[in-house]
Amino acid sequence: MLDFEAGRATSKRMQPGSRLVAVVSVLRNPQQEINYGSGKAVAGESIADAGEPLRVRWYGGSYLEIPLSR
Repeated sequence: MLDFEAGRATSKRMQPGSRLVAVVSVLRNPQQEINYGSGKAVAGESIADAGEPLRVRWYGGSYLEIPLSR
């Protein structure tokens, strides 16, 4: 498994036929605000304002574009 950290460029040579798994997560650090979706100003929201958890759905037409070079 390759772990890509936010804000960094990483490269890895993969063997033909290898599979790539993408893990999507929320960036959490003190310099970024989290929008909990309450409709209030983001700076004034707290976890108490959060509603249903975020649900990410990948449909048949969904894709990730991964630039490749040789």
